Amino acid sequence: MRGLRSLIVGLLSATFSTAFGLYFPPHVEQLPTITAQTSGSLIALPYDENFLFKCEAKGNPRPTYRWTKDGMDFDPRKDPRLIKDESSGTFVIPNIRDKVKYQGKYRCYASNKLGTAISEESEFIVPMVPKFPKEKIEPVVVTVGDSVVLECNPPQGIPPWQLYWMTKDLRHIEQNERVSMGLNGNLYFSNTVELDSHDDYCCFASFSKIRTIVQKPSMVLRVKPSQGDDNTMSVQKRKPSILVPSSHSTTYLKKGEELELECIAEGLPTPEVEWIKMWDNLPKRTQIKNYGKLLTIPNITNQDEGKYMCKAKNDLGEAVHHFQVVVEEPPRWQEEPVKSQLAEIGSDIHIKCSATGKPQPTITWKRNGHPLDDHPPLILTRNYLDYATMLGRSVIMDCKVFSSPPATINWRREDPEGSLDGERYSLLKNGSLQIHKVEMEDMGQYECLANNSEGTASLTTELFIKDSTRIVEPPQDMKVKRGSMAELECQVECDPTLRRELKILWMKDGMHILSNVSEGYFTDDGILQIINVSHSDQGNYTCVVRTSLDQDTASAYVTVLDVPDPPVELTLSDRKDRSVRLHWAAASDHNSPITEFIIQYEENHWEPEKWKELLRVAGSQFSAPVTLYGHINYQFRVIAVNAIGESHPSMPSDRYKTPPCAPDRNPENIKIEGHLPHQMDISWEPLLPVEHNGPGLEYKLSYRLLGVEDSWKEQMVKRHSFVVRDTPTFVPYEVKIQAFNRHGWAPEPKVVTGYSGEDMPLAAPEDVFVEVLNFTLLRVSWSPVPQTTLRGHLGGYTVHWWQTQSLLTSKRMPSERQSLTIPGNRSHTMVPGLKPFSEYSLTVNVFNRRGNGPSSSPISFTTPQGGKNTLTVDILKFSVPEQPPILKATNFQKDSITLVWAPPHETNGFLTGYLLQYQTFNETLGKLNSVNISAPDTTQWVLRDLQEDNWYKFYLSACTQVGCGSAISEEGGTVSEAYELSTSEVTSSELMSSKQLVASQKWFVVMLCVVALLTLLALIGCFVLKNKGGKYAVKEKEHTKADPESHTRGEESPYEYSDNDEKPLKSSQQLFRDIKEDDSSEDSSVMSEEDDCEFNEDGSFIGEYSGYKRRVSTEGPLRTIYSRTQTFKQLFQYIEPKKPGLPPCLEHDIFEGVLSYDVALYLKYFIKKKQWLTYSVLNRRIKQFKYKGTDALTKPCAVNSKQDVYKRQDIDWVDTFLIPWDKFPEELMQFLEREKRPSPEQRAAIQDTYGCVNWDVKFLPLEETPESQQEKKEKLKMMSRNNDANLEEVKSLMKLTFYTQRKQVNQGENIKYLLEEWPFWFNELGMAVHFKELTGIGLKETFTRNLEVKGKRLLNYFSSVGVNKNKKFMEAVTKCKVMREQASSCSEDVKEMLLLLLSYFNEKEDAMFHYVEDTCLAEEVDMDKVNLTPTLVACEMTDLETTFLRTAITEVLPDLPEVTKDILEETLQSLGVETYDDFQFIEESDLLSALRPIQARKVLAAWKRKCQTPETSSSSVSASPVPPATLRHSSPGSSQSSSSSSSKSPDIDWVDTFLIPWDKFPEELMQFLEREKRPSPEQRAAIQDTYGCVNWDVKFLPLEETPESQQEKKEKLKMMSRNNDANLEEVKSLMKLTFYTQRKQVNQGENIKYLLEEWPFWFNELGMAVHFKELTGIGLKETFTRNLEVKGKRLLNYFSSVGVNKNKKFMEAVTKCKVMREQASSCSEDVKEMLLLLLSYFNEKEDAMFHYVEDTCLAEEVDMDKVNLTPTLVACGGSCFTAKRFMLCVDRNVVHDNIPSFISAICMMFGSYYCFNIHYPSELASTLEFLQRCFFAINPEKGTKVEKTNTVRLHVNPRVLTLIQDLSDHEWCDV
Repeated sequence: MRGLRSLIVGLLSATFSTAFGLYFPPHVEQLPTITAQTSGSLIALPYDENFLFKCEAKGNPRPTYRWTKDGMDFDPRKDPRLIKDESSGTFVIPNIRDKVKYQGKYRCYASNKLGTAISEESEFIVPMVPKFPKEKIEPVVVTVGDSVVLECNPPQGIPPWQLYWMTKDLRHIEQNERVSMGLNGNLYFSNTVELDSHDDYCCFASFSKIRTIVQKPSMVLRVKPSQGDDNTMSVQKRKPSILVPSSHSTTYLKKGEELELECIAEGLPTPEVEWIKMWDNLPKRTQIKNYGKLLTIPNITNQDEGKYMCKAKNDLGEAVHHFQVVVEEPPRWQEEPVKSQLAEIGSDIHIKCSATGKPQPTITWKRNGHPLDDHPPLILTRNYLDYATMLGRSVIMDCKVFSSPPATINWRREDPEGSLDGERYSLLKNGSLQIHKVEMEDMGQYECLANNSEGTASLTTELFIKDSTRIVEPPQDMKVKRGSMAELECQVECDPTLRRELKILWMKDGMHILSNVSEGYFTDDGILQIINVSHSDQGNYTCVVRTSLDQDTASAYVTVLDVPDPPVELTLSDRKDRSVRLHWAAASDHNSPITEFIIQYEENHWEPEKWKELLRVAGSQFSAPVTLYGHINYQFRVIAVNAIGESHPSMPSDRYKTPPCAPDRNPENIKIEGHLPHQMDISWEPLLPVEHNGPGLEYKLSYRLLGVEDSWKEQMVKRHSFVVRDTPTFVPYEVKIQAFNRHGWAPEPKVVTGYSGEDMPLAAPEDVFVEVLNFTLLRVSWSPVPQTTLRGHLGGYTVHWWQTQSLLTSKRMPSERQSLTIPGNRSHTMVPGLKPFSEYSLTVNVFNRRGNGPSSSPISFTTPQGGKNTLTVDILKFSVPEQPPILKATNFQKDSITLVWAPPHETNGFLTGYLLQYQTFNETLGKLNSVNISAPDTTQWVLRDLQEDNWYKFYLSACTQVGCGSAISEEGGTVSEAYELSTSEVTSSELMSSKQLVASQKWFVVMLCVVALLTLLALIGCFVLKNKGGKYAVKEKEHTKADPESHTRGEESPYEYSDNDEKPLKSSQQLFRDIKEDDSSEDSSVMSEEDDCEFNEDGSFIGEYSGYKRRVSTEGPLRTIYSRTQTFKQLFQYIEPKKPGLPPCLEHDIFEGVLSYDVALYLKYFIKKKQWLTYSVLNRRIKQFKYKGTDALTKPCAVNSKQDVYKRQDIDWVDTFLIPWDKFPEELMQFLEREKRPSPEQRAAIQDTYGCVNWDVKFLPLEETPESQQEKKEKLKMMSRNNDANLEEVKSLMKLTFYTQRKQVNQGENIKYLLEEWPFWFNELGMAVHFKELTGIGLKETFTRNLEVKGKRLLNYFSSVGVNKNKKFMEAVTKCKVMREQASSCSEDVKEMLLLLLSYFNEKEDAMFHYVEDTCLAEEVDMDKVNLTPTLVACEMTDLETTFLRTAITEVLPDLPEVTKDILEETLQSLGVETYDDFQFIEESDLLSALRPIQARKVLAAWKRKCQTPETSSSSVSASPVPPATLRHSSPGSSQSSSSSSSKSPDIDWVDTFLIPWDKFPEELMQFLEREKRPSPEQRAAIQDTYGCVNWDVKFLPLEETPESQQEKKEKLKMMSRNNDANLEEVKSLMKLTFYTQRKQVNQGENIKYLLEEWPFWFNELGMAVHFKELTGIGLKETFTRNLEVKGKRLLNYFSSVGVNKNKKFMEAVTKCKVMREQASSCSEDVKEMLLLLLSYFNEKEDAMFHYVEDTCLAEEVDMDKVNLTPTLVACGGSCFTAKRFMLCVDRNVVHDNIPSFISAICMMFGSYYCFNIHYPSELASTLEFLQRCFFAINPEKGTKVEKTNTVRLHVNPRVLTLIQDLSDHEWCDV
């Protein structure tokens, strides 16, 4: 142990001392460490004294040293000539003569007991003195022109050396292009001349290191002249040939060395030498020396590796030679082993040693300087490891082995046993096993076996296969309004064993989102909520689901919608006297296209600072002509409108003042009325102030008697009314009015006709005849009053009648007059509603506008009692008696019960008796028995012979000779003999309680208990009846007639009620078994947690409401009023049994409007205590509830939003129906907070009048009396006859007389009486005043305000969501769209909304509207067909059915008088106008018969503009275009259909291009998809993602092809590439056939230079197009040009119109492009501009795609260091627009140096990314992906082609997706 500790301490000391240079005491052991050594080469030069080999080390114990020489032991101490250092291993070799024997490689070893340190290797070199060999050199004789080489062959020596040629007299041989010395020292003559003849050519070698120069013996060269056949001088020329080098050469250099390539050629004339680097440019560092024959590149790098060529050429030809340059790297550490490690005994030690170099270095290990011994295999991986992976994925199971010699590693299946042969199994170099595309059969145990000569080792692992984690419901793209909430859902499935570690993360635009409500995000179990959405929330949201084994992602794009920004840049042009053109520019539409612009104006004279709407134009217009009035100082502003709403107004334009002129028109709507008999009131609609056109406006009034006077009486007036006095009564006059100002007269006015004042009629109707049709109906007729006595316009006739006596009682009746008004010239009518068996009187009078005429003489008549055989179903109810008001069961005996009742209030004839029926009412109903009581005066009856101890139900109805009326019911029971009560009456409720107790007790003991209990119950019952009994105050007019009750009913409803207001509540005695009452008068609200309590009829909590069938016949006050209404019965049908529905009383209270307080208390109880409902469920149920039958209104309600914590969205369709908390008294709110129910008195503080705050006025206003109220009423009647009544005064009087109005309504006065007494009440002003006083709400103001907020949204809901409800509603929507045609006013919206609401709730239109012809007068309406309830009589065939022409007229001139509209419509019909297209053929002169010139021009301009819009050009009715979202395909085989045949949507495929390539799916995969099953990994691999490539990894050669045939075709292509006239079709065919080999070489990583050399055709336009087509299935240039035609111009249009508003930088880019391209308009220029703007739009750099050089630049002159590695276009010019040709560079190699067409250049550049597997650079990611998707039609669903960066790479670039969506919206906006 001591040794171990010392070793550890020693190791530690060595480590720390090495690392930190610390001092260690001598007793601390330390490993040897080399501190000084000799490294490298040591050359023994003659002048050096000695040569030092240093080796010093430190360590403890002190190290010992030893040396090796050339791998053998060498001991310096044994050689006495060597000088040794005794303290270290250093020795010195002296410079002695025989030092050559010490030449070799030395290494030093320093050792102690802890280990050995080894020095670097050093070499000792002893150079020899170089000498040329002594030899005799023969003279060289050549002929002039021949080439010759004089060899030097210098001796070897220590570098550096220098060679040169001289003569004996030391003159240098002149060198030039013809004569030069090579690197080997030889002197080369490309050709010789006679002057080359010399006898002393000497080669000298200089060795500077050893200071030696040696000379070769001189050589003789003789050049003889050349002689031809005729002895004349002639020299034969020849083409070049290469002298040096003589054969193919490969040069190997170390990185950093200097490359020297020599190329010397011979030929005559002297050849010129040119150097080329194949498929690339020569590096800039290249130097050409020795007259072009020597190429040098200093400091060579890996990029300089490749193939070089020298080309020697003269006039006769050329010769080439290729050099292969290989750059090698010496070994260097990738991870250098640590100097020392500290480890415990028995632990594993890992020493990492990795080195790199070129070629790859060999690594050897030594231990203490000796090679490692052999070891048996040692498996370093832990045994019994478990691996898990997903089905279809790859898995690697480790088996790391240490052994010497290297072990053989094998794997095998252990459980189950099996081999691992096949393509899916791979054994990696480190011994690990990789299984590709794992299948379920791969799960099990595996064994790794390692074996070498020293032994065997094994390892067992187990593989588990898990289900993949996948998103089954991905988030969906959505559009949300700013300020609302967006919710994205991401549903996941994963392996159950991985559920705990499953994480669901959300990212926005690549950034993680944290759940933080304060930041607007909330995440929960796969749901992301974006709260209060803002513009910054727009973006791409990605759901990432992740386990330890895999992950899945899905993205959705959230688009934020908002109102547009205000328009900008308002300018005026075309300024004329009466018109101007306004221009503006649209700002951002915030993702919702601008649909229209609203132009408003303001003038500073008449109404300063008040803006008025002038014009609306389509959203695609950015200017509009504006027609102006004269003498007005205008300024304008514009508002943009989209589907979300209106923008803020723009900044105002400059002011523009028009000059004055004469008025354009005369006053209209002239009214001639006579309020008094001898005067005529003339009034007209004055000109608007802006229509004055100048100062000094007046009116000239002219009038005369029609047909009597020829001359006009004239009057100049400034106001707009005039009274002509002293006129005859009711005679016709002609009137005309002409406008005038200081600048002239308006056009000649039209003449209108009217009558002077009326007076009351003078005569009464005669020949009044009465015919009694039955006991309730009367027919009356009379003779019309002559026109001469009418003295005015006939208003109609009034029939008055009153009952004088009842023949049943012979009692005279008070005179209560009733009347019926018959409008128009009718002479007969029917009088309904008479009482049978009565005497009446009747009169008739005529009336005109002035008033009533005298009444006719009274006529008396009587109504018969009637008989049953004469009755119809409709009037049967008037002939039978009413229900008896009271029926009580009392005196309960063993076999008898006494019944007591009261006779009916109305018998409708002579009472003949009663019909009494009864039956047992125990668990089931028994047989119904009848008793006829013939005495009509009987009010008591004893039923005998009843069964003992039974419960009975009784029905009693009153009868006349016509029949019996409805029955009243009661319950009661007989008692047992032991319990018969003989002294006092017992109520049925007491009896019921006592019977229940008797049934559960022993009979004698029970007797005593029951007596005590009955006494207690009687006392409590009295107390309760005294303190309860709060009634709801409900208006008496809600009483309805009872329905006749069946006499043979099989089962009675458990909710039946009596009519006695004084009786206690049903089950009130049962109440005390469930709830303990407070001592106060308040109803208890203590709620039992165990019992299912509900509300009773009066709203209090009770026990089980239903379930006990024996009900005591006690009734509550509430049911007295409502139990017989149709609504109340249907409410019970709505409640489903055994489900938590609303209690019956609450159902009734909500929908009948009894107490809103009960709603709140109910919710607090059931939501907090029972948790049956949530607020949203309740609201939904209330909204879905619908009345049927007679109650036709739906009255929804909801809860207070302050307590609605469950709601997530602000849905004000529910919120608007809130409980009126602000009207709750404070003390009532306190009860609610304490969850207690207040007393009836406290509840009465908010008694229900269904929203009325002033329903029953208790007191007159201060200082008012009944007499003053009557005076005001009479004054109002007088004012109603005057058309110019002061409206403010009318408003004040109506408000002051509100008390009297309410009293008369609540007392039941009929409508006719009210119309006569309060005429102002029935016009808009009067009704608004009364409604405001009654409810506190402004009638029209509230409606219009809510209409603005909700109207469009409701219509939008109907047209988008509602149409999917049912087919009938869809038809209603379509019908409304067709009927309203092009009308877009607010009024048309309201009409459509109302009709759709009726259809949505399945309610009848004729219950609200009655349609008549448009010429129908009030008196001509058939009232028998009109509802009794308030009904609108629409004077058209349908409320919306206006003609197409009328709509077109109203749109432009809405204020045109109806008469003028009729004339204009007839004019257009006579011209044959049928569609909007016809308007463009109308001339102004065609309309002058109906319109003034300015009006005619105005409508013509508007109609012709509309003709130019696509949706109105073909039909007068058009459907709106389908929005872009409907163009998306969501399933295989889905098809696109247009919305209508008449509406053609534009061909917009910005969105369409994102389609799943179903046509490329294999058939079997489609079948799996249809069966909704998951295919196996092999089947899924059929569409593996290679980002749009369909043939990326070609598995097999084409048929009949072999590797040899592929090579032959490749060589043939190379040969054809050298021929300029190659057959292009043959090239295309060969490129297609060799596609397999091309893909293999690309996918194996061959570089571009190699591919350019091997496949030259691949890099021209034809070859790349062929390869791209085979790879992607898409024609490269064809697809681009086709999409360019469709989208190019539109994209440029978007950039120049919408894009310029994005930012200032992009606007500058657009301007720059416009300037640069100047007037050029070719397609190529468009493409250039489009590309440059795309780069600017995405904020990407132009120099990442283009490199600009001079237009004369050659390929080899391009500075490749400035060119990108990715495919780049080199533009030969200053810009894209000026460049005439382009080069394509890939990997800084010019692969094509002359592309004349820019479109071809772009296609080849883009094709290079796909053909050569190149990722998009991040600097061009958006631009390239946009081109790929929109112009090259490559739309892969998953994956990305963008290079890997630190940011998350998405499947679809959000910026690209946003631009595509913006383009789509822009297209639709334009359409």
